[in-house]
Amino acid sequence: MVKQNHLKFTPFPFGLLFSLPLKTILFVVLAIGFGETILAQDFQEIKVDEGLASQKSSILGNLANAANSSETKEFFQKYYLGRWTVQNNAQNIHTYRAEVEADASSLQGEAKTAFLQLVVKLLTSFALNKDYYPACRYNAVLTIGMLNESSSEGQIVPYAPALKMLIGFVDSNKYNLPDYVRYGALLGLERHAEVGLSDDKSKTQIKSIFLNVLKPTYAKEKDIRKDIYVCFQIKAIDGLAVFKSPDLNPGDAAILTAMKELIENEKSDPDVRTLAAETFGKMNFDSIKSYDFASLVTTMGKLAVNFSQDELNYIKTEQLRDQINSGTGSGLGGSGGMGRGMDMVGGGMDMTGGLGGGMGMNGMNTESIENVILIIKYHMDALQIAINGLDQKGGIKAMIPEDKVQELKLLEKIEAEAQKTIVFLNTGTTEVSTKKASSSKRRKNQILMVDLLMIQDHLSEQVLNYKELIGIAD
Repeated sequence: MVKQNHLKFTPFPFGLLFSLPLKTILFVVLAIGFGETILAQDFQEIKVDEGLASQKSSILGNLANAANSSETKEFFQKYYLGRWTVQNNAQNIHTYRAEVEADASSLQGEAKTAFLQLVVKLLTSFALNKDYYPACRYNAVLTIGMLNESSSEGQIVPYAPALKMLIGFVDSNKYNLPDYVRYGALLGLERHAEVGLSDDKSKTQIKSIFLNVLKPTYAKEKDIRKDIYVCFQIKAIDGLAVFKSPDLNPGDAAILTAMKELIENEKSDPDVRTLAAETFGKMNFDSIKSYDFASLVTTMGKLAVNFSQDELNYIKTEQLRDQINSGTGSGLGGSGGMGRGMDMVGGGMDMTGGLGGGMGMNGMNTESIENVILIIKYHMDALQIAINGLDQKGGIKAMIPEDKVQELKLLEKIEAEAQKTIVFLNTGTTEVSTKKASSSKRRKNQILMVDLLMIQDHLSEQVLNYKELIGIAD
């Protein structure tokens, strides 16, 4: 083992970003530092023996018989995985990960089992070792979550023994782990949940961990930074949505209750509240025998108020920022404006958004206006999904008893107001359309039918409308 002494600031390896999922980019930006510099420190590196590269074919070919041999261990430690620990190799880690996944897929039987065991054991030691540089540790735990026992004929079976490691990284207090290692493990747990867990015990355990991540005490106990914690919450919600179930144990409505609490917490990040609302629309509520679904009507109304008010506040803040920075008073999107780019599928930040494009109505940046429109549509779509479900046959509306006539009518009015906003953003008018307005997908070369002044007026009116519907005094 050798140490690399860095006596100056070292730029972040940009090539590493190509190895990351889109919704993970913001996390890495915040956790490790994109476009900035990492504070100099000493990182341990394994002394790599490049001469071992030629042994790969024979080592992998004989794994079933020689998994514990000194030659095999030396190959994995001093070359195959040892390369990951060298900071100058950071831009190649995505290729190392792909190599591991491809080799795992190519092996069968005892050879595959031996390979997976060796890889998980060594990568676990990398992830736990505070003396290795961050990109090595993050990619190590990320790879553990991506390994499969089999992937033939479209049938993917994740490597089940990896679950124990991933659970420990996310949930255990035994190790003092940085948030990016815990987050990488959380991505692995979500993947295992999405691809498929083999037994009900594992499903309940993973659900329980996702629910625990959503509790504010989790961030405090695990020392997760506030800005990073939002990413944790988003992934935990994504993980729970996979199960399409509102309960932790049969009939207890634990997941439904957690989503409701997130939605009603006005201090929660808007993206977190949006995804929690969408999750309502993805659930099958049949297992819940006793729950006051009618109480969720007010929850939806308050969420609509908050969505409209938040976006109104955002526009006003950015206009003021732009006026201060540019001195022109030209509105959102000038030299000082900050456009927001959203990943409309999963609720995470898409770093490709932001400023750019031509100048639109009122001299404002066209792309900035488009981003505002997309975000509002995204929120209103989530509200409608919560109410009607993804297939227009589920959601909250389907679970409210028929005798709750007033509640049902109120819910329909809230839904109609949300639809009215989407129609307005598409057409510039609030006239009822015979065709359901489209969702958050952006259409190239679409002519803007509204400007920010029109949007502000509409949102201000909608805040009053929603408040009047649910009986909130202005």
